[in-house]
Amino acid sequence: MRSKALTDIVNQYNEIDSQLFNIAKDIKPLAHITPRNESKEKKLFLNAEKENPEFEYKSASYDTSQKEKELTEVEIPKGLFQEIFETKREHSLLTNSVIINRGNQEIVRSATIAIHGKPDDQLVQYAHQILITTNSIEKEQTVRPEVIRKALESEIRVIGIPLLTDNLEEANNRINEQDKHILGVYINNIHKQDLDVFLKKIKDEGRTNLKEIIDQYWIVGRSRKQLTTVNAVEKNITVCGYKRKFTKMDIKRLPVHEVGVHALRASNGYEQPLNVFATGLPGYLPTEEGLTSYFEEITGNSGDEMLRNYAARVIAVDSVCQNLSFRETFNRLKNYEFSDDEAWKLSVRAHRGGGYVKDHVYLQGLLMIKEFMKSGNDIKPLFVGKVGVNDLDMVNELLNQEILKQPKYLPAHLQ
Repeated sequence: MRSKALTDIVNQYNEIDSQLFNIAKDIKPLAHITPRNESKEKKLFLNAEKENPEFEYKSASYDTSQKEKELTEVEIPKGLFQEIFETKREHSLLTNSVIINRGNQEIVRSATIAIHGKPDDQLVQYAHQILITTNSIEKEQTVRPEVIRKALESEIRVIGIPLLTDNLEEANNRINEQDKHILGVYINNIHKQDLDVFLKKIKDEGRTNLKEIIDQYWIVGRSRKQLTTVNAVEKNITVCGYKRKFTKMDIKRLPVHEVGVHALRASNGYEQPLNVFATGLPGYLPTEEGLTSYFEEITGNSGDEMLRNYAARVIAVDSVCQNLSFRETFNRLKNYEFSDDEAWKLSVRAHRGGGYVKDHVYLQGLLMIKEFMKSGNDIKPLFVGKVGVNDLDMVNELLNQEILKQPKYLPAHLQ
């Protein structure tokens, strides 16, 4: 049983946790570093009309100076979780700096390296070996986005995570008639309406109660973004594109990846006394992406195509760290027999915002998780929330002291 002293410590940090959570929830790097003019620049680049693309980005959706001020003013007490929250704040400040300085290669690269590290020579060499010993394969993309959206919803149901579409009656009992109508219209058109647009609309209209009710459940929606993403803060998964198609493997792979790791670890994190276990402890990302890659592999939903993609991401990030230009990164990837389209996508991921150093964590994390499992470790504690392998000593101690709860949800293939 947890002692009163430990309860008091958790309560002390609960206020700090809420402050940082509420301040940082608008600081969404990927939404702000996605180029608005990618298709235009791609055409010019591939036609050799431009040596390097010149990306444009949307205006910041919040007051970046005010966020910096608010983050700096949070007073973090000394004690059990001090280092976690100090580092979490520092990472939020760095991410805010990335958004402020989009296009400034030196600042963006330095800030993202400070958060995510960079690939070492050993990882780069491993990636190189993968790319020269595997064949380039591009699988046919014939699956519509709605098929993927339904597959993700199905996986959420199997695991038991609360889904808004399955709890509409409960949600409607807690909102007014106008909000019921607005929510009903969205749900009836969930297969085609942009979730990000819907959420922005209810925020702009000040529908606070509706937003609070929605935030208690997970939603799988559609988005015009280039990537399928999980938003742990807003509890949603958005399936990218309206014209884009997916591979047949994606029908099984993406539920394992997006739901079985990303959404699941966030959901377990919300069961813990501090939200930081849902949004991610500092340095959690290599473990997070390592788990996705590892589970794709052991469930038979991976192959040379995905492994080559993760290896190529390392090469692209290494190119940014070496201060290579977009064109030099693109050509380096072409040397590994990637198509123009694939080399472009990989280069954009690494160079967006000015040089977003992050994508190496997929392969780095996969190697780490494989080594972790090879050593006979118990994987279950990694599902208490978004924690890293390096956090496990603390996690196990907090589990023993009943400060943390055992994982409520587990991936379908581990149940």
